Amino acid sequence: MSQQQYLGKYRIDGILGEGGMGVVFQAFDPHIARTVAIKTVHPELLEGELGRDLLERFRHEAQAVGRLTHQNIVAIYEYEEDEKQGAPFFVMEYVEGRELKDYLREGTRFPFRQVLNIMSQVLDALEYTHSLGIIHRDIKPANIILLSDGTVKIADFGIARLESSDLTQTGGVLGTPNYMSPEQCLGQPVDARTDLFSTGIVLYELLTGNKAFPGDLSNTVIHRIIHDMPGKPDTSNAEVIRFFNTVVKKALAKKPEKRFQSATEFRNAINGFKDRRRRTDKRPRFRLWMAIMALAGFLIGEHAYQWYREGRAVPPEPVELSIPQGLPAVPGLAPPVATQRQGTPVVLSQAEQEKVARLLAVARAHLMVGRLILPQGSNAYDAYQLVLEMDPANAVAQQGVEMVANRLVEQSLQLWQAGELEAARGQITRGLELFPAHNGLLALRQRLDAQSGTR
Repeated sequence: MSQQQYLGKYRIDGILGEGGMGVVFQAFDPHIARTVAIKTVHPELLEGELGRDLLERFRHEAQAVGRLTHQNIVAIYEYEEDEKQGAPFFVMEYVEGRELKDYLREGTRFPFRQVLNIMSQVLDALEYTHSLGIIHRDIKPANIILLSDGTVKIADFGIARLESSDLTQTGGVLGTPNYMSPEQCLGQPVDARTDLFSTGIVLYELLTGNKAFPGDLSNTVIHRIIHDMPGKPDTSNAEVIRFFNTVVKKALAKKPEKRFQSATEFRNAINGFKDRRRRTDKRPRFRLWMAIMALAGFLIGEHAYQWYREGRAVPPEPVELSIPQGLPAVPGLAPPVATQRQGTPVVLSQAEQEKVARLLAVARAHLMVGRLILPQGSNAYDAYQLVLEMDPANAVAQQGVEMVANRLVEQSLQLWQAGELEAARGQITRGLELFPAHNGLLALRQRLDAQSGTR
């Protein structure tokens, strides 16, 4: 049996990863009885004059990086130096998740909305660090960890520096070639905008599955970063193309003054697409209608076909709302606020009647499978709204909109009962965007806020 290894007081339990700067170990802190991650630096990097300057950087800036406390940043607990070799190491929060690098290596393609959510969290973290004058300088998929609940953590501030630091070497190049900014490649002074360029590279890779600046040789990669713009995504999704042209291209501008000037500005541009709702687009697309028809035929089959051909107005079945056992009574859940619209009956053409019937069939199918207010793709709420745009007095659509609100309350209660409070809160928040006066949703949010306040 091999002898147990220690680094200072920390027991080394395994290797989590290894890179150009050093090795990351899984370790155990016996004083606090917790698992930690320890990032070490290869001793050979500390040799000579350059090595001494690098060690001095770590010593002076470890305190600045160590004070970072943000939900999207892997916490650094302390900085120490190995007594034998004098090599520095960081003791960090141990995070159970997977690096984006692993997903990309496997060929995983995240949905567009999830890509936006991941990058929004990265920019939240950078907004915080930049406000403290700290630049990461090595934003890349290997340093972005995705947890099972969707939370993002940025790791490895090992080569981060303070904007005010006078320890930066003139002409020194630190970073990972495929994800460096042009100014990093040229060895020029950098500021927070270098992180935004690297973030844009990661965003492009998540969006397309391809590296923005591919190549195995550093010189080839650096030439492309300085001179080339990556190709547009190979997709027919107009929203993705619009996002590339308006957001990604700006993030990857060669000159810093042409990019987003802050993480806040970059994040706001991303959130503008996150919050975009399909129902605001009044121009139906052929591909969307084909998808709706296919979904309706698959889920409902011949019954739905006969239903809309005969023109029968079959309202959705009512659902009785109840509070699951073990949850406190929530006033206002029964009955919820009605959401029916008032409208004047209109005369529809035969084609319009068939279109309304198809939409109602699709909406009913979505209700059956729980697709209520998804931010991407067809859903029950949007289908009913399209009907009401054509026929504001349509009773089936009015009842359907109310049913969506009721189902949102029901789903939120189920999440609450399962202990998934953040998921329940997110569902309620999305629901209140559509139904701001709904008693059930308002009451649930009030009780969740009260429960969180007592913890």
